[in-house]
Amino acid sequence: MAISLIMRISALLTTAVIAFWLPTCLCAADTSVSGEDKARFEAISGMSNRQLFDRATQWTDSLPDSALLYFDIIANRYRQSMAEDDARLCAEALLNSGKIFYDNFNYSNAMESLLKCRKVCEDNNFQSILSETYRYIGNIYSRHSDYERAIAFYDKALAIADRVADRKLIHMALSNLVGANIFTGNLDNAAGYYERLCDNRYDNPCYKYDVLVDGGLLAMQNGDIDKALGMMTEASRYVANHDFDVTKAGSVNSWLAGLYNSMERTDSALHYLHLNEKLARRHGQIDLLAETLRFLSEIHKTKGNRELATAYLEEYLALSDSIFNQKVFNSLKNAQFQYDLDKSDGIIRNLNDEKLRQEIHIGQQRTMLWVISIATLILVAMLLVIYRQKRHISAAYTDLFERNRANLENEKAYRARIRELQQQLTPATPEPPQPASAGQSADITPQLRERLQRDITEAMDRTDLFCDPSFTINRLADEVKSNTTYVSRVINETYGMNFRAFLNEYRIKESMNRLGSDGPYANFTIKAIAESVGFKSQSAFIAAFTKFTGMKPSMYQEIARRQFS
Repeated sequence: MAISLIMRISALLTTAVIAFWLPTCLCAADTSVSGEDKARFEAISGMSNRQLFDRATQWTDSLPDSALLYFDIIANRYRQSMAEDDARLCAEALLNSGKIFYDNFNYSNAMESLLKCRKVCEDNNFQSILSETYRYIGNIYSRHSDYERAIAFYDKALAIADRVADRKLIHMALSNLVGANIFTGNLDNAAGYYERLCDNRYDNPCYKYDVLVDGGLLAMQNGDIDKALGMMTEASRYVANHDFDVTKAGSVNSWLAGLYNSMERTDSALHYLHLNEKLARRHGQIDLLAETLRFLSEIHKTKGNRELATAYLEEYLALSDSIFNQKVFNSLKNAQFQYDLDKSDGIIRNLNDEKLRQEIHIGQQRTMLWVISIATLILVAMLLVIYRQKRHISAAYTDLFERNRANLENEKAYRARIRELQQQLTPATPEPPQPASAGQSADITPQLRERLQRDITEAMDRTDLFCDPSFTINRLADEVKSNTTYVSRVINETYGMNFRAFLNEYRIKESMNRLGSDGPYANFTIKAIAESVGFKSQSAFIAAFTKFTGMKPSMYQEIARRQFS
């Protein structure tokens, strides 16, 4: 679709150039152009910039190739000496052309239009249009995972939006900065931009959508899966109740699929991926389709369905080759570099006075020496600060490690004492009968509750039992000769948590023993330790361990090894 669109656009643009620049030739060439075509070309070339722009705007969604034709005619009329209103229409025409090319994945032509728009904006000080132009240039780099360069352009867009006090432009730049900083791992920066995003309220449905999605992404990166799932689910409902484009619906579905997949709920993940697949195929969104196919292939490969995984992978590779061409993207970087170079050369060529040029050169050298000196001092100061901070952080993590180890040892001693006391005590009265079915809701007697607490504790002392990945509450109920209803109630009322949290706590504590051991588990990887205590997913283990101990398992293991060495 994108290739055919480009071919149609090229043909129409060629026709437009002929119509605009050679009207007299067309009138004379009666044998090659029909009278109807000549009349149409003359009508187009006779339109004002406003008439062309209004017609192009009407066709942007329904006939993008025709819209590009009219936008291109307006852009070709640009002169630095033209009236401000006409110059503004030229800038907006170039910006809209860039948007159309961007939406159709033609990033090279999009970048070319945006760079031209940037030049027009700088010539005429069109700040609001320049802010949006920087943002779209940043989007192109984001699409190619060059987030550092994207952040640089988003920062420029935000600075301009702040100057002109445009809430919509501020909101869009902040939302882009939140996402780009998350993807580069700068979570502190992302959190700061997100706080500004929430404070920058304005009356538009996109405000709440971005607050929910960006907040969900931030929560997910911080390991708060429940919060992330809640915000993304609310965003999905919000999209369903508003007239958003396919891109927003597809993004929410993709994040929900990723979250459910990380929770090992693959059926739910597949549900949202298939929703995306239908949306992408129906609306011709090949970018969304490619990403969805890649994810479907990975999930089916994990589930062992190799035939289906291979089919999705083959279709994904065919699509990705047509979307992301690294050579084309390198040419975009060269175009950006060439633009800045040409701009600098133009300034230098205007410096005709050799003496002035030499003075500027000398001044630059002095400035550079000052900059280098100051930069060196700043670098030394930063290195000292980083060194001190690193020592403080290391000491804090060591202290946290010691507290976790002390708590673990205290709990071992406490449990040993409890077992010793239980062995000395004998039940004073026979235990009353209990229902064998989990569906009965008879009250638990004190004697039964005490017995279940004791038996559950004894059962959970067996690492071979709770470290089994297939261990469930049903098995625990069998071990203590009771039913799941009673076992669940006793766990909830005694420990204040459900069975899953109860089980995870035992597994995490056992993993602490193994991570901090110099015995058979000393050389185990984090993944191996996670599997050895019953976790099926390394990411789920890391999230649970961090939440329980306040530090990642890799850091815990590193400190333990230092102490044993």
